[in-house]
Amino acid sequence: MNTSYPDDKKEQLRFENTYGKYLMSAYNTWHGGVHLEGKNNKIHAIADGKIIAYRLNEEYEELTKTKSRTAEEGDNEAITVKGYKYSNSFILIQHDLELTIEHPKEETEEQTGNGEKKLVTFYSLYNHLKPINDIDNDKLDFPEFLGKKQTTVKLKEGFGKPITRKGLNATTIVGNTKIVIPKGKIVTKYFNEDGKEEKAYNHKKEEFVRIIFLDDDATEYNDLFISTASTDIKDLGSSYQIISQVNEEKWEDKSGLTEDQKKAKPGARVRNATSGGTITAIIPFGETVSIEETIIDWRVIKNYSGYSHKSNFETKNCLDESKFTKNEIVACNIPIKANTHIGYAGLLESDSSVGYNACQLDVFMTEGVEDFIKNKFEVDGSDKPFEAGINDKHFYKLPAGTKLLKSIKTTVDLQQNLPVKILEIRGSFAKIKVVDKIVRTVVVEGNIYTSDNDKGKYKGYNSTRGYHILNFFCVNQKFDGLLVENESVLVCDSKPKTGDLTRELKFVPKEAGKEYWIHASNIIEVVRKEDKELTFKVPASVWKFKDMVHYTSTDKKYKKIKTKISKYAIDIKIGDKTTLKKQISEAFVAIPENENDIDEELCHEVIIDLRKYKNPDIKDYIQVECIHLVGEKPFTQKGWIKKPTDLAKNAFSAYSWDKFGFKTFDAGNEYIYDIKGLHNFIRTDSLFISELWSKLDVTKNKNKDLIDINELRLAYSTLETQEAISKMVCKHTLEWAYTPKQISEEVSKIYDYYISLEDPSVEGELKELKKQKLQGLEEQVEKMMFWEELKTKVYTPPEPEPETKERPEQVALELKALGIIDYPYKLTTANDPILNVAPVDPVENDIHAPTPDPVETVEPIEIVEEQVKAPERLMPDTNHVYHFHPIAFINHMKLIYGSGGGDNNSEEKIRAFLRVIKEFEGIPGENGYTTLFGGKQFSDMSKHPEDPQKWYTKDDGTIKYSSAAGAYQIMKETWWDYNGHVVKDHKKVGRNENRNFVKKYGIKDFSPKSQDEFCIALLLHGRVLKAGQKGLVNDLLNGYVTRAIETYASHTWASFSPGRYDKQGPTKGLTDKNEIREAIHDARMTQLKVYDKFLAEELAGQSDLHLESGFLKKFGIKEPEPQEQIETKKPGLDLNKVIRGLKRRASDSDRKSLIGRCARYVGFALVDGGLPYAGLNAHKYNSYLVKQGFKEISTTDYQIGDIVVVEAFKWGKTSHPYGHIQMYAGDNQWISDFFQTDFWAGGDYRKATPNYKIYRWE
Repeated sequence: MNTSYPDDKKEQLRFENTYGKYLMSAYNTWHGGVHLEGKNNKIHAIADGKIIAYRLNEEYEELTKTKSRTAEEGDNEAITVKGYKYSNSFILIQHDLELTIEHPKEETEEQTGNGEKKLVTFYSLYNHLKPINDIDNDKLDFPEFLGKKQTTVKLKEGFGKPITRKGLNATTIVGNTKIVIPKGKIVTKYFNEDGKEEKAYNHKKEEFVRIIFLDDDATEYNDLFISTASTDIKDLGSSYQIISQVNEEKWEDKSGLTEDQKKAKPGARVRNATSGGTITAIIPFGETVSIEETIIDWRVIKNYSGYSHKSNFETKNCLDESKFTKNEIVACNIPIKANTHIGYAGLLESDSSVGYNACQLDVFMTEGVEDFIKNKFEVDGSDKPFEAGINDKHFYKLPAGTKLLKSIKTTVDLQQNLPVKILEIRGSFAKIKVVDKIVRTVVVEGNIYTSDNDKGKYKGYNSTRGYHILNFFCVNQKFDGLLVENESVLVCDSKPKTGDLTRELKFVPKEAGKEYWIHASNIIEVVRKEDKELTFKVPASVWKFKDMVHYTSTDKKYKKIKTKISKYAIDIKIGDKTTLKKQISEAFVAIPENENDIDEELCHEVIIDLRKYKNPDIKDYIQVECIHLVGEKPFTQKGWIKKPTDLAKNAFSAYSWDKFGFKTFDAGNEYIYDIKGLHNFIRTDSLFISELWSKLDVTKNKNKDLIDINELRLAYSTLETQEAISKMVCKHTLEWAYTPKQISEEVSKIYDYYISLEDPSVEGELKELKKQKLQGLEEQVEKMMFWEELKTKVYTPPEPEPETKERPEQVALELKALGIIDYPYKLTTANDPILNVAPVDPVENDIHAPTPDPVETVEPIEIVEEQVKAPERLMPDTNHVYHFHPIAFINHMKLIYGSGGGDNNSEEKIRAFLRVIKEFEGIPGENGYTTLFGGKQFSDMSKHPEDPQKWYTKDDGTIKYSSAAGAYQIMKETWWDYNGHVVKDHKKVGRNENRNFVKKYGIKDFSPKSQDEFCIALLLHGRVLKAGQKGLVNDLLNGYVTRAIETYASHTWASFSPGRYDKQGPTKGLTDKNEIREAIHDARMTQLKVYDKFLAEELAGQSDLHLESGFLKKFGIKEPEPQEQIETKKPGLDLNKVIRGLKRRASDSDRKSLIGRCARYVGFALVDGGLPYAGLNAHKYNSYLVKQGFKEISTTDYQIGDIVVVEAFKWGKTSHPYGHIQMYAGDNQWISDFFQTDFWAGGDYRKATPNYKIYRWE
């Protein structure tokens, strides 16, 4: 299930709110939700579901005006009479969570992961939403389910008249074009074919850069140069903004229109051409328009002849009153996705909260809560409970006192003089890599035996046992004493020249290629700089305090730890090649992050997420980060723990809410709680408040059994109690189900208490004021409490649309008689007397999906997972429900389902991809569905036309044909294959029902809708997956667009990059290696541009496809896991956009797709994130990255977004003069212009291990 936070404060628990904290309000009344505060705070649905009820009013309600105080003697001022606005607009959403539950197997049994389906329903309620008219008055976007997209004119421009404009001179190098670009205008950078900006210099050596500029009369210039002085332009990444106004010119529109024509009302200009066209009309400012056609950045507007630029218009959601009923409670059933905008926070005013805006969010369940929280579900026929998340046990509880190690040692045998390379330096530690081999030149005579035969007492040479050593002492000296007699193997490293009396001998150390951390003193002499004593504070594991005041004000929650550290001066650097100065028997696989880190014990028990701590290089330990909530700020402990022996047995899933502290409580029925010290209450009578206190009492004072209001408020201010409160699931009457009388009676007692404190002379006036206040309160409660009225509302589903009756066959015959060929049932054959089609049996060439070899017919296997049918609409039948803290609920759901959330737009992505196929392979629009290869039309859509068309003639005179047909140019063999036929040599030779995808997905014919559906089947089954591959649809939905195209689609459709067929595709006819690579790159960029265009249209509801909404379920396509968002630690670069850009452009490591453009692709990704384009070769990126704000670091503990710049190098005869650049994307994945298989970009890199530098945005 997709989940989302309701507003921009995300995971904050809202205990810092002015009002509306969870469980208790500021007035100590029951409060079952939290307030989402802020004027015009945009509110979103927290999960996928359906709106089952709403009330959307046009205006705010207003409290009956009452006196704000009593009149005092001598007070001549008029008594203030006030009325306050509040909103009672609400939306109620039902969410149906489908769980797969299974009986836990014994340790010796294997979990299958296939179990029963269980549906759990919860609700989210959004109250006090901003009224309709107020949204309109503040010119805000209406939620999509309330509105419709409307495009209006936003600019106020006229036909133009002679003016003087000031800005910056722009001129051409060739010719005499010179214009002034006005100050404030944005111009586009011009990049040459190498991805670099084109520059020029004048005689003063001043720099100028080429740009693209669209003038106000739509004249486009792409050969102008402007000054790059910082006083003239501002670099915006892919464009510049003119900031100078030192130059000026007279400018006038050249439309040729009369002055009367030019006096039209200002608005959007319409031109007779998209570039350089003259103005022919003005669309008035504010007018609503209909876009008939989009031509790149230009729009064709209905009722206007010509073109208007896209910047003239804005599109927003405007109110559509046909979509809803206003000013009353409505029962409904409206599907909605997580993160969908549903409204804004509205006013909720009172005496103490004038101008206060907040939406109250409640999350609750009505039944099955204990089972849900404990993850124990009863199933008929089983004597043991089932549970969800059998295969998702990613969590483990570490007990207090667990040893947190800062380093991990390992036993090694590293000899003195062993050659190593320095990979990283941290404090007094160095990370080394043992060389792969040691090569020395040795004189043959007297040292090694080189006979070519096995006669005599010596053995001959071979590559396994190497040379027989005659003089071990002498040879060992050559190898710095690293050899072991009768054990070390020396082999020939290079073939000797004829007559050469020496040999190049190679020795491979036992630890060759391995990496370790060692003390730098094992390499060089180190100088101790200083010794000092440090004191640390850690939370105390045991404490006792008198009360909450004592707890919150004292520092005794912590204990102090002292340690001594030494600092050293080390004269080595990364990349140095050196030797060990001593024998090493103990090294480190992990070292402290900081010099002052010492081993420590876990101060409190904590739950760790095992998914975060995967380290394939260190198998027996887990690196953990534990956060403890203490007082007013969190405390973090980090370190390594020995992997627990009971990990497999005692790990648990996030579906077990109770293991994370969630627990149910009965919160009673009170609206106002009796608390000692509040409103004259002498003791705390509420059982719930007493239970709450036992849950929250961090003072651990067992002798204290009474609390007062001040202690409770202090408890609400500490992090550990906030966390505990947020996990209390409380059964209580819904706030919105009370009657006016119930509320009034409880509030009346409070008024009486305060009246008793006043002077008896004003008692009468106060009682009158009380009466007014209670009357106003009852009126407000009457309007706010909606639950009982809602329960009376009956939802009536809309009448289903009548089915379109199939056209009788007689009508088809009548059309035939008129010469119109349209056969919905009858198949076109060679025997049809009307068509008189001659039978043909041409040789075909299938350029699409490969046809499988014949196989035995087997029973079909159902692949689509059967799902539990969710109830259409389920209105709760009780007002006594279980309340969850809304944000804590979402936080925990994200532990289960991931931390992304919101609509993945999966259907729109697939639809856009289908349109890309149509664009490149067939004919877009309706005509494509009836088009054969070569352009001929067909009309019978009852099945594939199977009508081959001439393709080309081979050199031997053989004519090649193609049977490709329809919008996706589907071959007849592919159609047969997906109908369950076994195909060989272009003929049907048997049946294989396992591949009868037409039947499986209910594809009825070859109509436009069926062609769309058939294409989805091709996306799912068109390519046999290799190890590690997850398929085209998975790649596409996760944002790997180029990889989806090149790894999968290009094998089925020949037009796509990288061009897998000689006769079609982007590399057709090319032989030059660099030209081929550039053609592949250009094709990728075009494909992405077209995909982005179609995706934008699909998201806007514009499509030429016939697919019905909801097709994902039909094809068994699951939404992808939401992707973890990267925390932005420093402004200026959005790493989430960088990684997305890199992933969407990069190809797989398939050799056909490798184009050697790493610097360009990383550069493009950085532009996506907000930086200017570098235009550099890979090995020259170092200074650019530092200039932009990256920091050079020394680590192998990589973080998402880290960039590695590899130096230029040569290996063997192969030169890599431009080096390499790559970025870390998490999960051991490095990306450049392709998805690398590991850290090194290729074999040469792995062998040479060239120097590199690492940069991080921090």
